Amino acid sequence: MDIKATIGYSSGLCCRHNNGNIENIQVYGKIINGIASAGTNAIASICNTNSGNITRSINHAQLIGTSNNQGRIGGLCVYNSGNIEKSINYGEISLGYYQGGIVSSNQENGTIKECINYGNLPSNNDYKGGISGSNSGKIEFCYNKGNVLGRNCVGKITGQLNQTGNISNSYYLNKKNDNTIEGKIYNNSGTLVNYTQEEMKSEEVITILNEGNQNSIYKKDLNNINEGYPVFEWQ
Repeated sequence: MDIKATIGYSSGLCCRHNNGNIENIQVYGKIINGIASAGTNAIASICNTNSGNITRSINHAQLIGTSNNQGRIGGLCVYNSGNIEKSINYGEISLGYYQGGIVSSNQENGTIKECINYGNLPSNNDYKGGISGSNSGKIEFCYNKGNVLGRNCVGKITGQLNQTGNISNSYYLNKKNDNTIEGKIYNNSGTLVNYTQEEMKSEEVITILNEGNQNSIYKKDLNNINEGYPVFEWQ
């Protein structure tokens, strides 16, 4: 399914606002922002605004913003003030601004938990992150494997961490100048700590990532579905 936006907001599933429950949805194809002006235009694969629950949903669609780098883009939704859990973005996100692999903006009451971004965010613009473009809410137990490039306010988890925002029990991988891989973990208290490539595949790191949760959320990648790096229990 390919969609070209000709109104202020567009998405692959429902155009504006979800305040109910969306579960087990997969979106394929291409979604393009066809509006030349900035204003309030925005695109996402599932919905523009989520104040409900999105669970076990996956975006495979490519999302393309405007050529003048205006208009927000979220892999699953643009604005989140609800809950998004156990969901994945594989789609590449290009052009636009305030780009996020899962959401463009995670708002103060929003929670993103057990979500993954594999999609690349390659264009040279501002306010972009592997999970959210900006975060004023809670991001926990998430990881990003996609490449995130840009200019200002760019991060592998979030591009802009606002005063009320929190990131914990989440990780991403970073390629160093010598082409070796290092891991970056936001621990349970929200502190960002570096780990070597070997340490990222250890039981010690699984324990650190699961800290503060009664049940295990991460596990070792025994089936090599994530190149040996931590995966979720449901994967």
